[in-house]
Amino acid sequence: MAKEGRPIKYTEEVIEDIRLNMEAYIEMTDIPIVEEFAYSTGVRKQRLYEFASDSDKFSDSIKRLIEKKIAQLERRGLADTINTTMAIFSLKQLGWSDKQEIKQTGDNTITVSLLDEDDE
Repeated sequence: MAKEGRPIKYTEEVIEDIRLNMEAYIEMTDIPIVEEFAYSTGVRKQRLYEFASDSDKFSDSIKRLIEKKIAQLERRGLADTINTTMAIFSLKQLGWSDKQEIKQTGDNTITVSLLDEDDE
């Protein structure tokens, strides 16, 4: 059985290095995927989101990754150069919907007056 090393200490310098690697990944990948980046760097996806909650720069990097993914999925889906079903599935995972939701607001009170037989 292989020994495991010490857990990584995520200092600000290490986190910044991960962020810079993410920026490079975004540039070199056609359709960037958070899970793929996490796997390739050995950092859990949840940990990346924790870094993003503590750092505006890291948060911006993750948002940039997701925005590029959305743009590429939409562009390639429209051009029919990727599997449309997979593009739709991925976009739904990112918050897109193929249902139209209608939200009704306002006062919809209906008043009904009942008349007695004597009032007729």
